[in-house]
Amino acid sequence: SYRQYGNGRPLSQVDQLSPKDFDYIAGASLFFPASTLKSGLNQPPGSSAKKSVTGQYWLNEEFFLYFEELDLARRLKPGLGLGWCRDALIKHVGGIGTGAQDNRRSGLAEYHSTLSALKFTHLYYPRRLWAMAPLRYLAKCLLLILTGEFRLIGVMTKAYLDYRSDS
Repeated sequence: SYRQYGNGRPLSQVDQLSPKDFDYIAGASLFFPASTLKSGLNQPPGSSAKKSVTGQYWLNEEFFLYFEELDLARRLKPGLGLGWCRDALIKHVGGIGTGAQDNRRSGLAEYHSTLSALKFTHLYYPRRLWAMAPLRYLAKCLLLILTGEFRLIGVMTKAYLDYRSDS
């Protein structure tokens, strides 16, 4: 789970936020020098990630739409870190690319967020997957029921089944 730093605060209070260490930067506001892609990323652990023409590892193609920025943050070489530009204001209209309408999450978004969560946990926290997978499934089912999004339970279940058949 995560909580976006400063989320919900008025713009007038952004300058009052203190500097902080970050685990990752959301993809909607992710900027970095090209040199990071050329020399600053390690190969994802246990993966068969493809090298670029320069011989470096870039974004992990295992992740589609979700968790690619978390994977990238985990693969930064020692000495590189994440930071925050206080003057950059980003408005992310979430869900447009996945077909969300009227503040309702799309099936495409639910499927890929679920599949990527399972893959990320398997890649970086394999010993926790046995607990994470069923607990996440139950918690998401409850959330989807409480929010009236019953239609997404089948999509989420399909992602679990697809993950299981691919692993």
